[in-house]
Amino acid sequence: QLTGFRIIATGSKMSKAPIIGIVIGNAHSGAALALQCCHKRIALPHTRIFFHEIQNSVNINLEGSNVNMIRCAIKNLFKEKREVEENQKEVDNIVTQKTGLTLEQIQKIENKYLTPEQALKLNIIDEIRTEI
Repeated sequence: QLTGFRIIATGSKMSKAPIIGIVIGNAHSGAALALQCCHKRIALPHTRIFFHEIQNSVNINLEGSNVNMIRCAIKNLFKEKREVEENQKEVDNIVTQKTGLTLEQIQKIENKYLTPEQALKLNIIDEIRTEI
């Protein structure tokens, strides 16, 4: 569910005041995406940033199902797949625009814990601070 992320992204774009994101612990998943919506992105030295693809949330148990139930389940799987693909494009667009990374570069860092130094080099954060 990307509802929270969309609220953060929309609010950041509409804000006249600068939005500063500070990673104190770790920024995983939605937090890493929310960080990309901030006007300034800061990380402390021992943080980690982690991106991953959007996950499919459909969980289907077909045990004891009839043909109609199986058809309905398959239809729902395809619908969910389309929604996941659309959401992934939306997220990828935000990250590529903010960082300047290509889609291929983003895919290479997915499912990897990035140090602040790596994130700075990739323009995922703007600076590393030792104090706030």
